Amino acid sequence: MISSPLLYLFVLAFVATSINIIYTKYRLRLFDFIPAIVVVFIVTVLFSFFEVFNFNEEILNIYNLTKTNLVPAMIFLFLLEFESIKQKYFSKIGCACKMGAKKYWFLIALALFISLLSQIIAGFITFLNPTIATILVAILFGIVGSFTKLKELNGSSEVATTMLYMYVALLGSSVVLLF
Repeated sequence: MISSPLLYLFVLAFVATSINIIYTKYRLRLFDFIPAIVVVFIVTVLFSFFEVFNFNEEILNIYNLTKTNLVPAMIFLFLLEFESIKQKYFSKIGCACKMGAKKYWFLIALALFISLLSQIIAGFITFLNPTIATILVAILFGIVGSFTKLKELNGSSEVATTMLYMYVALLGSSVVLLF
């Protein structure tokens, strides 16, 4: 049973990355019927069902913190390429080896900064649920960013897809909390 928050995140990232690598390298017939992201969800649900994770206070905290920060960051990055988002993007995950470490980490840092800024601004929007306000602010930043030179940073959709895979893994891993 995994009780370390760092190991919990590592296992989720490992599952998501491994399944995506299998999807892109081997083109198994399974993926003709079930998208890779759904397989990630199923595997992490099974981990949850078989109680691989011990949802102690530390893991619950890292789960909530990661989920809260990942969604606005992911939305922002997807919207940077607002005009050119196509379904094909949702199958490629980001890799520093493909786009260069500086650009990769810049995109992650920028997305997390926008996530933080969205949450701060959302705190002032009292007539909306904080989560909805955060998402709306992140959408606004993403659309505005798509009209700037940030749009020319190739790789933002791949990094956002990586975040999406992680988010789906987080959701799948928490299914046991619903019962």
